[in-house]
Amino acid sequence: GTLDPVWTVKTDSLFLWSLPAKELFLSEGMSCLVKDHDVLGNNDTLGVFAITPRKIYCANGERMEFKLRNPPGHIGEKVPGHIAIRIRRATSTDKNFMASLQDSSKAVRAVEHPKASNNTIKSIVTRYQKIDSNGVKNYKVRPRPDPHNIEPIEWMSDDEIQHATMQESRQWIDAGTGDLGQLHVEVLGCDDLPNLDAGGFAGNKTDAFVSLVFEDCHLRTNVIDDCLSPRWLPWSNRAFIFQIYHPSSQLLLGVFDFDGGLDDHDLIGRVSVDVASLRRNTEYVLTYNIYPTARVSGRKAEGTITIRVRLDMNRERKAVLAALEPPPPIYVNTARKKDFKVIRATCLGGTDVDRYSMKIITSYIEELKEYQQMSFFLQDAAMTVLLWRGHFQLDLGSHTFMVPVHSIVAFLFAVYLVERPQLIPSFFFASVAWALLAIVGWRGNSKNIWTQCKSYQEMLEALIIGNSRKQPLSYAPFHHYDDAKSEIEDWQKRLKDADAAAEEAYHEAQVAEQERLKELGEVGDGATDISTGTGVTLSIDPVRKALFPVQQVLGSILLKLRFAKNIAIWEECYFSFWITTACIILSIVCLFVPWFFLMKWISRIVIWMFFGPWMKLVDLFYVSKLKPETAIEKKARKARERLQRKMANSKVAAQARERREDAAKLKEMKTYMFGKFSMRIPILKEDRYYDRPLPQSTAVPFKLKSMSLAELAMREAGYNRTRQPGQNLVGHMIPVPETETFTAAPVGQATAQPEQLSKEAPGSNQKTGGETTTVAYAKIGSAVVAAGAFTWFTVPLIAGLAEKAVEVVL
Repeated sequence: GTLDPVWTVKTDSLFLWSLPAKELFLSEGMSCLVKDHDVLGNNDTLGVFAITPRKIYCANGERMEFKLRNPPGHIGEKVPGHIAIRIRRATSTDKNFMASLQDSSKAVRAVEHPKASNNTIKSIVTRYQKIDSNGVKNYKVRPRPDPHNIEPIEWMSDDEIQHATMQESRQWIDAGTGDLGQLHVEVLGCDDLPNLDAGGFAGNKTDAFVSLVFEDCHLRTNVIDDCLSPRWLPWSNRAFIFQIYHPSSQLLLGVFDFDGGLDDHDLIGRVSVDVASLRRNTEYVLTYNIYPTARVSGRKAEGTITIRVRLDMNRERKAVLAALEPPPPIYVNTARKKDFKVIRATCLGGTDVDRYSMKIITSYIEELKEYQQMSFFLQDAAMTVLLWRGHFQLDLGSHTFMVPVHSIVAFLFAVYLVERPQLIPSFFFASVAWALLAIVGWRGNSKNIWTQCKSYQEMLEALIIGNSRKQPLSYAPFHHYDDAKSEIEDWQKRLKDADAAAEEAYHEAQVAEQERLKELGEVGDGATDISTGTGVTLSIDPVRKALFPVQQVLGSILLKLRFAKNIAIWEECYFSFWITTACIILSIVCLFVPWFFLMKWISRIVIWMFFGPWMKLVDLFYVSKLKPETAIEKKARKARERLQRKMANSKVAAQARERREDAAKLKEMKTYMFGKFSMRIPILKEDRYYDRPLPQSTAVPFKLKSMSLAELAMREAGYNRTRQPGQNLVGHMIPVPETETFTAAPVGQATAQPEQLSKEAPGSNQKTGGETTTVAYAKIGSAVVAAGAFTWFTVPLIAGLAEKAVEVVL
């Protein structure tokens, strides 16, 4: 039992009431009786409430609260408590839902994922390779031959399979919620997967499939039976379009071995794709190593995965502005526990960090030690600034110079600041912004192109003019490979030398401590071994209660450290951009604040008010005459304070109560619609390790081919696409998945993207609207100049006038 019940779809909170409006107004409205359910005995009446016909007719789903009162004919004390309800006119969707609510078989929308077509016996007897008449080895086409061929081709050579794999996908699944853009993903293949099935010598091998998790969606590819280097062909279930809700979302991929029956699907490896670093109008073919985990040390690659990715984002400004708010918590529900484990492994890997393990604790301690690497960044920055090392490339004709911009700026700032200490607050914020800009510049100059991220200039241009002017990327396989390899080897050597130096320092400290103890006579004959003893072996279980809380605390601390590090090194580039921008703005604002004037007059006011001899009068006429509270006065005062707190918190409590109600109703609705197993999807980066594309990855400019009006209209209308809504529910009472229609053409226009029409097609000359880059720059530049000029002349004038006025008064 509870005194604050919340009715949900699980407890039959929804009712459909059908009657004409005339009959409604001829009645007295709706009367409701609230009772206390008793298993034994009568149900006691708690109170009643009534709703007038006018309120019922005008209600539009808003939350209405009614105070309970005594039933007619009952006289007594006032009935405590309130009840809240929502009423609205039922839509066709509401009626369909209420009809399905009566049929338990339609409750959960269980997604039917592709399954393996073979079992163990069939895998052993099935032939997957053969030699043709020309002596070329051919492979059986899986999961099925091309259905568009009149005569299905069941066997293809390796070159034919590779060529077919790179062709354009024929069928797409459009999924998710969001209007920032679209992420196109095609799973092409995997290589060098381990065999997780018994009987590999007889042909029974890994049945691979790929699980994809992005925001509120979970999708899967077809299962490729008995293959350690599977390829997903254009006619298979391999192509997905995800609607983007938040710009910092990451795409999570997991490679599994399919197991039928009651056995769980075995995780081979997973990877996280950094969507925030992708450029629009660029088509990537990315190859990643896959690892069983990204949060615990000691991991080993279990093969590779290759995907083709493209980011379609028409207005980057909207994405930059969306990053001003952190992503909301997103959950994905599923009806089967087996599928839930697949989603969890795709997101978090095969190691459950929420369970006690000495391996996890050791990994956490190692990760804390790795944060000493931050000193390397600081050391590099200090040496670059102090030694005037060039880092900014300046081309003058046929000559190239490396200019030490940071050293020049640091020297000028220091010289100026030492003479004007009132500018310290402004210079502090400027230094933070400068450090962040230096880090993003350092990443942009990295020889490894796949560690580079979006620059501050790109996102600033997107914010000002709508889209960045950055050209699409063009990288061939092994682009700058030798330079990147040398850079990585130098960095790893530096880390190894630092670890060796730390180990040597540790041993020296041990020896010094042993010698000190010998001198003090605390170690007897000095033969005591101060290393960890192995004579007595302790079980893990006796110390579990002590170490498991330590593991949880370390995990929580490391999550916060990872987030802070990701912002500092621009892994979360959108958040880094806004922090940098905020610091720049604050540094400019603080530049015009008269700090010395404020400090001087605040100090004067405090000293003259609270430290003068007149404080003796305050003591004589006020403080000394204060009498201790009596018990009655104290009780009355506490009652007044409780009433004031209650009134002050009533609004906050009401909002918290409403949020609790909405959360409970949404949870039960998602359980009803999608299943009882729920997984929180990590949107921001929470992993210890970063997944980077391998050197063989490529990037090429992408441009859709010109189409006729009919072809473009069919594509925008969802031709060759299957829509699967995400699990983000919107609305009250009966929330529904937020769906995006395929067609997004503005009213009065033939298509949403007229630039893709061929020149001869109708509507190809229509204007897309919006201002030009020059006009946008002119507007923002004029606003900045005007604001700067006004601030520069007005603030000192006002400060001077205020100071003179105070001097005249005194």
